[in-house]
Amino acid sequence: MIHSFYGTDVTYIHDCGFSHFVDGCCPGLLQLLQQHGITRGRIVDVGCGGGISTAALAATGFETLGIDQSAAMIKIARQRLPAGQFMRGSLDDQPLPECQAVIAVGEVLNYTRTAHPARRLNQFFSRVHRALSDNGLLIFDIREPLKRDNLSLSHQWQGGDWICLVQQKLTRRGRTLTRQVTTFRQVGKLYRRQDEIHVQSLYSNNALVTSLRTHGFQVQTRRSYGNYRLHNHRLVVVARKVAKRRSPRAFVPLAG
Repeated sequence: MIHSFYGTDVTYIHDCGFSHFVDGCCPGLLQLLQQHGITRGRIVDVGCGGGISTAALAATGFETLGIDQSAAMIKIARQRLPAGQFMRGSLDDQPLPECQAVIAVGEVLNYTRTAHPARRLNQFFSRVHRALSDNGLLIFDIREPLKRDNLSLSHQWQGGDWICLVQQKLTRRGRTLTRQVTTFRQVGKLYRRQDEIHVQSLYSNNALVTSLRTHGFQVQTRRSYGNYRLHNHRLVVVARKVAKRRSPRAFVPLAG
C-alpha cells in the first residue's frame, strides 16, 4: 500500500465525485463570516483541495490564499481560480500571513502523519492565533471519536470513468480512523490503479474547546454550516480570537 496523499487519480475522483460537500458548506461558511463582521480582507483556506471554497470566498470580494499539501489538488485549484493565490504546504510548516480568518473545510484538521496529533493541532492553533487580527475567526469542521457500531467498514463509489473503494478500521479506542483507499481510473481503454492510506485522528468536542480557549479563542460549536447539516459525529467549530484589552492611558495634566 502506497503512503501517498491525494495523488493525481485520487484527487481527480475526489473533485469529480465528492465536491458536493464543500459546495454545500460554502453558503453557510460565508454567512458565518458575515455574522461575525468579516466582510472583507484576507482569508486563508487551509486544506483548500480543488479550490471550491477558495473560489467562493474570492467571488464575494475576499483576498484569498489557498494552502494544500497535495500538488495535484493545487493544480486543480489553480485551474478553477486562475487569478487566485495558492501554495503547497502542510499544517506543520506553512507560514500563515496576517489575515481576518482561517478556514479548514472537509475534516482537514483530522488528517495526521505524526505520533503526536494533539500536540500538532495545538501548535496549529497557536500559529493561527498569531496570524489573525483581533476578533478574527478560525472556522473548521472535524470528525469526533467513533465506536465500531458507528462505522461502515467498507464503501464503494463509481463514476463514469472511475471506481473508488475504501476499507476503514478504528484503533486507539475509536480515536484513530485509518482508511485504505483504492481507486481505478480509466486511461484509454484500460483502468489505472492507485492505492493510498489516509489516517485521521478524531477529537472530542470538549478537548477542542479546552485547547482553543487555552490559546485565546472564544468558541462556539454547531452541527451545520448554515442550513447544510453535517453527518453524525462531525462538528463545526467557530473560534474567535479575543481582542486584547488596551490599558487606559494615564491622565497627564497639561502644563499651565
